Amino acid sequence: MNSPLVSTHNSSQSTQQFYSFLQEEYTQVNGKEEREDRSFIMIYSLEPVQEFNKVHWETFRTQYWSTRMSDSEKALRKQLSLIISDLQLILTPEGKIHDLVNLSEIQKKAEQIIIKLSKNYIGNRAEKGFQAYRNFYSNKKHIISSLYSYNHFGLLLSSFYEEVYKTKNANLMDNIIFTIEEQRKINNAKIKISGKLIEQHDLSDLHESAKLSGIKVLKGDIPKLEKYDGIFYLRPDGFIKSSSLSIIFSFGENYKKTIDYTLNAISHEEI
Repeated sequence: MNSPLVSTHNSSQSTQQFYSFLQEEYTQVNGKEEREDRSFIMIYSLEPVQEFNKVHWETFRTQYWSTRMSDSEKALRKQLSLIISDLQLILTPEGKIHDLVNLSEIQKKAEQIIIKLSKNYIGNRAEKGFQAYRNFYSNKKHIISSLYSYNHFGLLLSSFYEEVYKTKNANLMDNIIFTIEEQRKINNAKIKISGKLIEQHDLSDLHESAKLSGIKVLKGDIPKLEKYDGIFYLRPDGFIKSSSLSIIFSFGENYKKTIDYTLNAISHEEI
């Protein structure tokens, strides 16, 4: 079966598609609900190059809405998102990222944006945060690995091949990354995805981290992945028509996070 990101013909002609992306996130902490949304438009183009595919992603009209982020924080997020708003990749026939073509441009842009932001956001916490971004974008493997996580990239890199996409990383609690093992059912132009948590964190460490974040956890509380359901619809030419993923995660009665991702193909006239 062909990957959705692999050209189904021998033409060297580039093809292009516009997408709208929406991430809706609800977090309940100690009975209080917080909400955070993110949306943007994306241009996705693919050009067959020998046995590989050259892919170009460009995002614009990024918007944030949050009950806990200040206008200053929203502005900061928007500036940082510009670092990878333009990506040029080489994909293998299986849809795996073979190379990040414009790495040097991304790293140069990251440094320019961080320098600019560091003049407006000062203090020890801000300095540590900017250094973490510098460290991240200096490592090519870290950047590529992050593209497999579920956001607009993961909804396009839609997991046809289990050896490439068997696990995903998800930030389900502050400063904690959980790994999820996925299972897939492929039926013609539709892919259904489910998942389960991989035990990787010591429970006592999770309890300590939760308490530091102000979450009232009880001794018997354990992390639970209550829901992890995704579905991808493909067009006859192999492009994604639409895709979505819903996640519900809880850690006892006082912490619950719900995340809904949706990606829809749109026409140029709809922008």
